[in-house]
Amino acid sequence: MRLPFRLHFLPVIAILLLATSGCQAVRNALGETTPRTPASSGPAASATPQPQFLITPNPNQPSATIQKTTPPMVVLTQPTPTEIIPQVTLTAGISKPSLLQIEAPGPDSKIRDFVWVRANVYPGDGGNFTILLTGEDGRTIAQRDVTQPNWTTGWLSIAEQIQFTPSAASETALLSIFTRDGFGRIITLTSERILMLQVGPEEIELPGFHGDPFVMTQPMPSGVSQKGILHFEGFAHVTETTPVSVELIQMDGSILASGEIKVAPVNSSEGYVPFSGELTYQVNQRTPVRFTVRQESPDFGSMTTALSSYIIYLDP
Repeated sequence: MRLPFRLHFLPVIAILLLATSGCQAVRNALGETTPRTPASSGPAASATPQPQFLITPNPNQPSATIQKTTPPMVVLTQPTPTEIIPQVTLTAGISKPSLLQIEAPGPDSKIRDFVWVRANVYPGDGGNFTILLTGEDGRTIAQRDVTQPNWTTGWLSIAEQIQFTPSAASETALLSIFTRDGFGRIITLTSERILMLQVGPEEIELPGFHGDPFVMTQPMPSGVSQKGILHFEGFAHVTETTPVSVELIQMDGSILASGEIKVAPVNSSEGYVPFSGELTYQVNQRTPVRFTVRQESPDFGSMTTALSSYIIYLDP
């Protein structure tokens, strides 16, 4: 009578063993398909062009003093809070690369002791460009003014070593590169936030956005505005929530007219947001000015973080 008793429970034991094996298989399958967060790594070799020359630091070279002019601002018509501004992707005929492209370090990189700045630079008049490192309190940590007198046209690949000393164990800093025209006016400016460390491992992030931060469709470069009203419109790729400043800067550096307009920050790495407005001005004759669009950060002593400009002409 024992044999039937054992046969009665044998299927039950087999079912339990199969169920246990099935659960383990499910756990293994789930463990193999669970996504893993990749560790941060430096920029790929293909994304960073090799420098054509190396600019060696010259501590004896005097650094120019950057003066900021704060003109009386005219508040332009702004979108209502309920208005939704669409984000667009510019077509090939409208979009264009920035004249300054920081290849390394990428945004939010963690760096210790010194930073190697690698960038593609379209120099200003006379082959000039400036690298500036600004601390959280707005102080100038380091500045390098470079001139390439043999430059004629096109981008240059540069590499520059900038040393720093954080004011604390870690400090956020703004790394900026900008160029000037023959009258000292800024032509274009780009920047990246980095984290300066006294101790700890470095983390060099991938390059950030390389497009022009402000792509204008009106006015056109070398265009003419008449009757004391300049209408402008274009697209912006900005990450700050501060207003965008629009300025008409004369050859002596004075600001003929200026205004502010609210532009929504982008929500993707490549998108643009449209904006438009008007400036009023007064001139007695045709006057060349540098049409400048820029944005400041609420941090770093309200330093400019993005700027684009070109020459236009104003008629009475």
